[in-house]
Amino acid sequence: MGVLEIFTIQLPKLPPLPFLTTLQIDFAAAWDIMHLFTIFKACPGLEELVVSDVNPFAIDSFSCDIQYSPVTTADEEVAFVNGLHGLPVMTRLYTCSVDNMMISLPALEAILQACPHLSKLILALCSHFQREGQGQAVYSQVPSIVKSVGTHCPHLGAFHISMSQDRDVNIERELARVFETFPHMQEVNIMDRDMRRPSFVNVLRTVANRVTTLNLIPYKRRFEKPKSTWLRDILCSFPHLLHLRARSVIYRFEDMDLNDMRWQDHERHVRIRGIPNRRDYPRIPSDDMSIASQYIWACRGLRTLHVSVIYHGSELAPLTIFGFLSRMCPRLEELHLALGVMPLSLQGGFCLLTRLQHLERLRITTSHYDSTDEALFWMQPISPSITTQDFAAYPHQHRQTLENILKWPQFLTPPDVVVAGSTLVEKGRDMGMDLSKIGHGDDLQEWFDDRYGLSTSALMHKKQPQQHIWPKLQLLWFEYSTHGDGGSATMTPLEETKKAMAKVRPNVDFRLTRYHPSDYTSRTFKY
Repeated sequence: MGVLEIFTIQLPKLPPLPFLTTLQIDFAAAWDIMHLFTIFKACPGLEELVVSDVNPFAIDSFSCDIQYSPVTTADEEVAFVNGLHGLPVMTRLYTCSVDNMMISLPALEAILQACPHLSKLILALCSHFQREGQGQAVYSQVPSIVKSVGTHCPHLGAFHISMSQDRDVNIERELARVFETFPHMQEVNIMDRDMRRPSFVNVLRTVANRVTTLNLIPYKRRFEKPKSTWLRDILCSFPHLLHLRARSVIYRFEDMDLNDMRWQDHERHVRIRGIPNRRDYPRIPSDDMSIASQYIWACRGLRTLHVSVIYHGSELAPLTIFGFLSRMCPRLEELHLALGVMPLSLQGGFCLLTRLQHLERLRITTSHYDSTDEALFWMQPISPSITTQDFAAYPHQHRQTLENILKWPQFLTPPDVVVAGSTLVEKGRDMGMDLSKIGHGDDLQEWFDDRYGLSTSALMHKKQPQQHIWPKLQLLWFEYSTHGDGGSATMTPLEETKKAMAKVRPNVDFRLTRYHPSDYTSRTFKY
């Protein structure tokens, strides 16, 4: 017997919970829709119900061959559906999100009738079945479910239905059916596995002008992450998109490398190490306006972004990634970024994200974390001027950082040469973005000028320093698989970092924790 079964057996033995408004249950096996009747009866004041898979990698609960024996008979279900057990009307319930539920269509219709004000319904990787005495089970009831939901909840703002058993369902046709049934729906929730089909993306494009939220639900039976150009296509063609949650999907690094800095870095290694000089990826044709439009995001008002970026072998990659995001989505409030090595030093370019002045929540998931407390001085909310006594009191490493920035990018071609005649950069300027320095050391120099009021090309030239850095930041989380060696004689590197952050940003919820692959969602960044 599973946790949910035990919970629903014990729940009726408790006094009613009319003041319980939010209930989240972590579960890892198939479960009967009839448990919803028990929950609704015990918690009539619910506003939000979430039943999610807690550990999809440990238990492959989404197999089509699961043998499930429902504890409710057909006669008992009829009694529930006919109201003999007094199912309350859930007038306050607006969100119902469930994973891996065994759906019986009559029971689902009864649930929908009891939820007249439901605004969000997510039925992810569920299964449909017939109880004994109800006839033969069929493989696809998705059209019937969509029709029933549309009848009882026609004003849903968000709806998703996916079935683990759908072997031959035309998902493009079903997605079009959902869009037709809910013409005012602005939030779209779909499985990431389906986005690999170009025809599916084409159906999604038909609602590009009305979608404000796109959540890609991870298909939890796979360990690999899908990687293609369709995520870029969506960001470049959905002008009203405000929230994109797609952390299980890879945004290609080469689609961020607008100035081809990776190739310059490769040529440097050719000269230094004598490795073979070959190009295994195409360069973005930056002189073609029609192609340039395919790399510049249309959703300039994006508020939420969850995404993964994978790169290999380039020291300039983090600088490119952070520089790209700081230019493309200036209104970001929440960023969850999964990537490889996470450098916190100025040279790594993480500081470029401080251009996102509206950022409130920042979460980085990385395979390797490496930092020291000296690398965090730039995170202070209010900047001291380089010419003041406050900055002079900083450790010598901070001055050394400035010198390193001036020396480090000397092997790179100057930005004005790289982008000469680039229609991509010109289009960026037309949209209010300076894309000319993405991935280049000059981007760091410009940041240093703005931050500390000092021109790196002329050390005595004074500028007005940036007064506040991340003024709205509330949460900063780093999750890692491994971390660098080092540390003092009394503290580990992690302890040093935590102590430094407590000093630099005492009012920020800072966490530095080891990441486990099964933790693919977060309580803070939930779908």
